[in-house]
Amino acid sequence: MRILFLFLVLLFLGTAYPQLSNDSVYVKAKQLANEDVNKAIAYIQDVEKKMVSYPMKEQHIFYQQGATFFHLLGDFTSEIKFRLKEQEFLPPNSDTLYQIKYLLALAQTNIGDLKAAQAGFETCRNFFLKNNNDLALANTFSGLAGVYGFRGEAKKSIQYNLKAIEIYLKLKNYQKLSHIHSNMGNTYFIIS
Repeated sequence: MRILFLFLVLLFLGTAYPQLSNDSVYVKAKQLANEDVNKAIAYIQDVEKKMVSYPMKEQHIFYQQGATFFHLLGDFTSEIKFRLKEQEFLPPNSDTLYQIKYLLALAQTNIGDLKAAQAGFETCRNFFLKNNNDLALANTFSGLAGVYGFRGEAKKSIQYNLKAIEIYLKLKNYQKLSHIHSNMGNTYFIIS
């Protein structure tokens, strides 16, 4: 009787969660995207319907990888949806949560939701200032510069770019410095 019970438990555990890893989901989605982006999106949406039956850790990874997948496709609306879901699995007031809020604000900037993007970047700025995360703070200043640039507020955009430059110089992050200088050059070009 115990053997039968053990067999049934193992059978149940083996079938309770579909044996489909997140890595294989996104490998298949990328393959489908090479053929037809709509098929890849439909595939991800189909897998998402089954995600509720997965353990929370797997759900978190699914939404994290999905947000990146949609970002790479340029589907920022879907990225936002997945970033919002991803946040549900993160501890409150964690650095990781605010890194995701930053990425969410970038996606909101990309779709032109500048009010939401600004609010998100300001929330991140306050958190990163309080928690002394200089690189994330500089990135957030760069994000705010972008929001103000898109609004045509060149002076504010330049102010935030300069704040980001100051931190990137301190960190000796030359890749970010070149990026931010390019952004400032574009701002000066637009206002001249």
